[in-house]
Amino acid sequence: MKIYLTRHGQTDWNIARKVSGVTNIQLTDTGRAQARALGEKIRDEGIPIGRIITSDLDRAAETGDIVGGIIGVPVQRDPRLRERDFGTVEGTSYDDAIFKDNNYEMARKIGGGESVLKMAQRIYNFLDELPEKYPDETILLVGHGAMGRVVHTYFNSLSNEEYSRVRLGNCELRAYDL
Repeated sequence: MKIYLTRHGQTDWNIARKVSGVTNIQLTDTGRAQARALGEKIRDEGIPIGRIITSDLDRAAETGDIVGGIIGVPVQRDPRLRERDFGTVEGTSYDDAIFKDNNYEMARKIGGGESVLKMAQRIYNFLDELPEKYPDETILLVGHGAMGRVVHTYFNSLSNEEYSRVRLGNCELRAYDL
């Protein structure tokens, strides 16, 4: 089974370098154009996506809907693909000391939100279910930056330092074998 992963298109908070987390931020026009370009790339390269599963947050859901409309496949939402909840740090700068100094601490609940370990639990559980629920399907997951970093750890053994360097750009496409 092959899994593809992408991050939602650009948002105003991405431009401003603000921590989004579970705050429901909308795509910019550039973000919608990135989603269209991704859909066209998948279609034109003949990548055999049979299903799209997105986070239930608007920025990921809209990205998935745009791609799904272009390639003609069903799109469904799953809240387990949500971004990490950063609590009271959401809306602050990526350069804010609380965020910057604690973001990659695996068990730390920044701003009273969600730890990396808790986020990994829900995402790993989701990924564990895919082969049984959708055998032999090629699936595109549409999510978020921290969520994508955790998906990457499901398929790759990383140190904490390596984990902190994993980046998934807006509408960047990655492939994994499950």
